[in-house]
Amino acid sequence: MARGTVEFDGSIYHFTNLSQGTTGLGKPLKSILEANENIPIYAASITAAGLPCIGEFADGVFPV
Repeated sequence: MARGTVEFDGSIYHFTNLSQGTTGLGKPLKSILEANENIPIYAASITAAGLPCIGEFADGVFPV
């Protein structure tokens, strides 16, 4: 939503299609909606490592 550059080249998933017969220049996905920073983000976690992580990026937690 911030319109920054995102790159990921994992062993299974890739953001660009680099399969045989392709150019690797896929059409980027663009949202037709504007970002709304007032929408709260909630996440779920029960692990001791997950709760501090959620505290960094989320507005609330579902302890499930």
